Amino acid sequence: MRLLAKYFLIVLTAVVAFGAVSCSDISDPTKRDGASVLCQLTASQARQSLFLYRTTDIHDEGSSFFYFFPEFQNLRFVPYFIGDATVFITDDHGRRYDFQLRIDSSYGVVAKSYVNVDSFAVQPEASYSLSVRTGDLSIGGRTTLPGDFQIVSPDPGRIYSTTNGELRLDLRWTRSRNAFGYIASVIIGRRILIGSPYRDRYSYIAFDTLYSPASTFRVSSVDTCFVEVLSFDANYYNHKFRGVSNSGVTGAYGYVGSSVLQSTRLRIQ
Repeated sequence: MRLLAKYFLIVLTAVVAFGAVSCSDISDPTKRDGASVLCQLTASQARQSLFLYRTTDIHDEGSSFFYFFPEFQNLRFVPYFIGDATVFITDDHGRRYDFQLRIDSSYGVVAKSYVNVDSFAVQPEASYSLSVRTGDLSIGGRTTLPGDFQIVSPDPGRIYSTTNGELRLDLRWTRSRNAFGYIASVIIGRRILIGSPYRDRYSYIAFDTLYSPASTFRVSSVDTCFVEVLSFDANYYNHKFRGVSNSGVTGAYGYVGSSVLQSTRLRIQ
């Protein structure tokens, strides 16, 4: 292992950490009607989600938001959602997993996505192919998940103490086979839920199995801290952080990526 300060991109907010995307090719005025598919398969999660949006000429009236990332739902994206598609994923053994439209207004906004109908246990290092059919559009995609890994430090069996309102942690994990990189997050107070309030979250992109030997995080009056590490594939990185207009996808903009998530809960006194 080596210190990787020169390789790190500090992500200032959770929205930037998980949603920053810019599709340079889409701004080409010759690129007209089509679709954007956003799909990230994550091992250990029971529900897999996929977002499918209509794209138009960037110069069309009212289309100024069409190419933005819609994983974080907002009412302004609703008119662009394609809700009549046939969506399924197959594994390398030929097993098919159908997806259906899900509409959720639990948090005061209309959130639309496609989710798996039946149990879909995505496995580390397995490959999956996406098929989407809507109107005249035929969209395909493929991803191979990174390998499983473990968080080595901090130790969930230890009780951590703060000094002058600061928590000092050593963030390390084992290598995830075939992973392109990692997102390490320290969540102060309680685990983040999309659409719900949370306390402080610190997120970093790393390209090796540690963030730093000793990082300091500001805390206040909490007794719980969560550490999450997400290993991700190249498709996820290329679209989300490099702004590649399509990665792992044919027939559309967007990406079909994958990740493996590990987390641990710490006690603070």
